[in-house]
Amino acid sequence: MPVVHARETAIAIAALVVILFVALFFTVTTVNLSLLAMQLVSCATIGLAVASAWVLTKFAQLSDLA
Repeated sequence: MPVVHARETAIAIAALVVILFVALFFTVTTVNLSLLAMQLVSCATIGLAVASAWVLTKFAQLSDLA
């Protein structure tokens, strides 16, 4: 099993796991379909923001090495 050495990667993975559990909770508990769609779109938007922030930090680290 791979070990995550970078702090930013560990934080991003933890945030995405939390978002996935929140999406699962919304899917199981929400009765109204339009409300569920809005909640899942919000989860997806937050997930994309976390992934984008992670990519930006990785690119910033690459430019610092040079």
